[in-house]
Amino acid sequence: MSRYRRWNDLLELLAADGQLTVEKAAEELGVSAATVRRDFDDLAAQQMPADMTATLGQPAWVAMSDKALVLGIGTGEDAKLGDMLKTPEGDAGRMMRMHLTGDMYQTWVQAMEAKSDQLAQLTANMAKNGDDAADSDADAVKEQQQAAARSKAQFESMRQQAARVKDLAGEMHVDDHGLVITNTVELK
Repeated sequence: MSRYRRWNDLLELLAADGQLTVEKAAEELGVSAATVRRDFDDLAAQQMPADMTATLGQPAWVAMSDKALVLGIGTGEDAKLGDMLKTPEGDAGRMMRMHLTGDMYQTWVQAMEAKSDQLAQLTANMAKNGDDAADSDADAVKEQQQAAARSKAQFESMRQQAARVKDLAGEMHVDDHGLVITNTVELK
């Protein structure tokens, strides 16, 4: 049995019971306890690094099989990875599916706003310090200030909209007519 198949089976067992011992996993999979311990260590290492998940504000995991790559974001999503890897490959041309809770979406909007604010501040500092000759021009500084104000207004609108969202889901695939992107939003 391949490592990826074992990982998938381990995640499936974990999803079914909510907990899993080394002994039970070894018995179910017909492998040694040492193999299961190594697999547990390898699966635990699949959690994405903190610097990558900081902008998400939530833990995130990655799992992979020979046919799929799955990203789970949010508390408890790690237990669902096995089921996601186990699902049929889906329609030919399917590229992506996603689901965000309202809280996850709000966190994402806040993180993007913080990044936008950081970039605006860096640009303003460069202009103020004369680090960039083009930015020292008064018209360029005014333009940057106007762009920052537009971004602030856009993020304020996004925050208000995000507060109303309960769930957000999307899917992307290619068919005979080209790229098809669909999404659904459930409001609170």
